[in-house]
Amino acid sequence: LAHYFVCYPTDLQMPAIEMKLGLYLGLACLPWSDAEFKLLPIPGFGSEVRGLLISDFVKKLQGNASERAEAVADKRRLERRLHTERMLLFREQGDISWQDQVAFSALFGKVFNETMHVNRAKHPKVPDDRVAVFSNDKNEGASGVGTEGWHVDGNVVQVPHAITLIHAVSAVNGGDTFFVPLREVVQELRQRGHLRGTCNERAPPCLDKTRVRISNNLSVAPLDDVIFQSGHVDTIKHPLIYPHPVTGHDTMIFGLGKLSGKYRRGCYLQPSLPTSREMSKDDTDKVIAAIHDAIYGTQLAMRFRWASGDFVMVDNLAVAHLASDGTQASSESIGLRLMRRTTVQGVKVPKKRPIMHTLPHECVAESSDSGSGSDHYCVFSLAGETNYAVGEFDSRDTARDHCRTLSPAADLAMPTSKARNDVMGHVVSTVGSPHWIGGNDYPNGHVSWLDGSYSEDNWDSTPPWHQPSGQPNDCDGPGTETCMFMGPHGAWFDFACEPKVPMPGSNKTITPGPEVTWEDGVRRMYNLYPLCGLFLKDGEAQALGLRAEL
Repeated sequence: LAHYFVCYPTDLQMPAIEMKLGLYLGLACLPWSDAEFKLLPIPGFGSEVRGLLISDFVKKLQGNASERAEAVADKRRLERRLHTERMLLFREQGDISWQDQVAFSALFGKVFNETMHVNRAKHPKVPDDRVAVFSNDKNEGASGVGTEGWHVDGNVVQVPHAITLIHAVSAVNGGDTFFVPLREVVQELRQRGHLRGTCNERAPPCLDKTRVRISNNLSVAPLDDVIFQSGHVDTIKHPLIYPHPVTGHDTMIFGLGKLSGKYRRGCYLQPSLPTSREMSKDDTDKVIAAIHDAIYGTQLAMRFRWASGDFVMVDNLAVAHLASDGTQASSESIGLRLMRRTTVQGVKVPKKRPIMHTLPHECVAESSDSGSGSDHYCVFSLAGETNYAVGEFDSRDTARDHCRTLSPAADLAMPTSKARNDVMGHVVSTVGSPHWIGGNDYPNGHVSWLDGSYSEDNWDSTPPWHQPSGQPNDCDGPGTETCMFMGPHGAWFDFACEPKVPMPGSNKTITPGPEVTWEDGVRRMYNLYPLCGLFLKDGEAQALGLRAEL
């Protein structure tokens, strides 16, 4: 009974209150975290962040080494939790300066130039091109913004924004914003029969096909095939449903209402077809109506009531939002509403999940828990999906993100047995380039896999380190190469987890990627590609047409 809880009204209309005991009628109560800042889950989705002031956070970045290190660690925690929670709320932040808001936003990526939005002119009160100001007073900021329809920000640019950050400089009664999580919207569409049956957050093909009826009198394509087309820039076309580039969960991109043009119909399962065709306005309206019904069918559409000083950070690729009509009520009647927005640029154009059987792949049979012997561990190369330029390198973490486009359950392949290593080696040799694998080499020569197991758990023989180059070697000093890739003949190499850069003041020439003598005897500098592993059960690998032995 001595543990503290945080309790808050389930309708979110009152600020959170602390209680000694987490039992009170009408309140949701959760344990208080021991972390530097606290995350308090909001009913439905999202979390409130306690114990962190944005302005103080920015000051830490300009402080001593210890303060900077603490701020960077907090930033990484916030970024991780943003993708799991999808929305982070910071209450009682006071008046955050626009400079601090831009500085905070820049921690998470390049801040978008708001003047690039073709559907909105720059307002005279905007202090910087990276800032947008919205208000119910046309003299103070842009008006009528966000009420056009449910949307994700950046639906008029080639790469939608990754993060939206909004500061309520001055909030008003009734000036609310609606938010809804998009993964659940896709799930609702699937439950209503608007998507192909069993491709549930996994790359196709699917085990069955579904004829979709949006209404009783109109049959249209499965929404898997539908392409969103911007109402303001008709060259902006994105798949309506696609995998989140970090989590791999199903998500959507759209701008409804005035933000929407006529949608298009492609053919997801036949990507070689070069074109899509524009749908009629009637068909487009039916699709939009189905999306609207799914949004409210989730019962997760949150009406957020702003208070002055609030700061909200949204995973814009996972959450859609809509400004309520009350945001446009006159300042004379309800007071001045003033909202300041910054957005972080996205880095990946929305793209459908790759089709499994078109990828370089191979599967190995593994016994299931039931002993049926029909389970498979399948390995896929995404070398053809990454489109790296020569000399362009991603970190291992980014490679893991790429794997999740196959499925949220996919990760870098782990050669936990010789059988797995053999099929992984076949795929790598077929592609002819080294690939990241899911291992940690630390301390040097002691391998742990991303699933928590260790190489000595399953390898009866000597692990296949590349002997000619003296692997594992930590060639730049102890602890410098703690990640792993697979090279020629299925051999293991240790390597830095991120592209290598020269040490300050060093004259040593360092290539960002590995230099490897390949199976043809030629030594080259290579890019590293994701080699992804996915466990498929109950004969699914064969049913999907993958190369899988019984």
